[in-house]
Amino acid sequence: MDWNKISVAQLWKEHKWKICLTILAFLFAVCVISYGFFKAVFVFLCIGLGAYAGIQLDRKNKLKDKSEDYWDHGR
Repeated sequence: MDWNKISVAQLWKEHKWKICLTILAFLFAVCVISYGFFKAVFVFLCIGLGAYAGIQLDRKNKLKDKSEDYWDHGR
């Protein structure tokens, strides 16, 4: 790999999951050191649920419809 000819966009395209997960692991480690393990897990759980809700809203799926489908499925 010639480092003089490689761009940030190409690095991101080829290694985006490595970059994202490394940053996420670093942030988790900082939270564990600062707040403790269970508080850090709680924070990351809240972030994950918020991200999931945002993704659903971006896809134009209404969370209300999802919850109604879930609860009405057994009837």
